[in-house]
Amino acid sequence: MAYKMLELSFKDVIGGTLSYSAGLLEGGTVTAGQGGAGYASFLFQLGLKGLDIGLQDTPYGNVTGIAVDGFGAKGAYDSYKFVTQLNGNSMFGGVNAQRSFSNGVQGVTGAAGAVRVPGIVTGLNVGVAAISLPFDMYNTFSQFRQAYDSRLGEDKQNEKFVDGIGSLGSTFMDAGIIASVIPGGQTVAVVLVVTGGVLWAGSRLVKWANKASGGALNRGISTVREGIGKAVGWMKSIFS
Repeated sequence: MAYKMLELSFKDVIGGTLSYSAGLLEGGTVTAGQGGAGYASFLFQLGLKGLDIGLQDTPYGNVTGIAVDGFGAKGAYDSYKFVTQLNGNSMFGGVNAQRSFSNGVQGVTGAAGAVRVPGIVTGLNVGVAAISLPFDMYNTFSQFRQAYDSRLGEDKQNEKFVDGIGSLGSTFMDAGIIASVIPGGQTVAVVLVVTGGVLWAGSRLVKWANKASGGALNRGISTVREGIGKAVGWMKSIFS
């Protein structure tokens, strides 16, 4: 619980604030209503994630979990859109570095002043990924470790294995966003984000399909988990 609250405080509160700010800046001129609606959505997501932590291992946790994953799907799509936009420009961060937008503040002439902020949208998105990366890496390691913990039941091991695949996908997406600002790294960034998105989305589909079917996919998950475990063990034996 302590780790989950730490993750909520940094990854979701700080990272979410940066993401919200990036969305406002990318949108250009934003009305008070649009800004307020975006902030209300951010607070709703934050509250939903906090509620999901409190309802874990309860029947109600499935409801909040599906909603949280729904917002996660949007975040994955936003990551894909971000890196593909950068990949379409030969210059480092070309689109964002050259974008001008209105700051929405009326001057003495009554016209909104145009403000040029080189790379700020890119910087904010990279900041979000940099905050998320260590948490997603730790989650990947922790969940895969539990997936092969013999003290846990098979169903729980399978659940942790599927969650580990999802966290690995999130890690790839974080790494892809960071790689997108490295000169020449845009192509690698797209590959990382697409691969990560496929892993994350696939894990969510398997998780909820398995829950909805009452564990009908457990045998298949166990087969894959055990196969990967044997492959890793074989590789370890070679290098040991």
